[in-house]
Amino acid sequence: MKARYPHSLARQSVAWPVVASGLWLRLAFVAGSLIAYGIATLASGDMGWPAGLLVIAGSLAVAVVALRRSYQALGRADADEARGPLTQPSAMRAREA
Repeated sequence: MKARYPHSLARQSVAWPVVASGLWLRLAFVAGSLIAYGIATLASGDMGWPAGLLVIAGSLAVAVVALRRSYQALGRADADEARGPLTQPSAMRAREA
């Protein structure tokens, strides 16, 4: 089967912590959007105070956790890279096969 995009990321080896970091950043972006939604609906009066504050506080908590986890995932990626290719788990499995 011929690749549709020969230079795409699907053909490159991307470390799992980098992918995990990207997923956590996407979750943080969604949470940030919900914070903006909560503030806008609270300011316009479309949502009551308890519900609006709950949306804002919950989204803020999710955004903080997601940003921290993204940062930790990048730290793991740096640590894996510093160890070298022979000690990384994926390289170890490839060498055993």
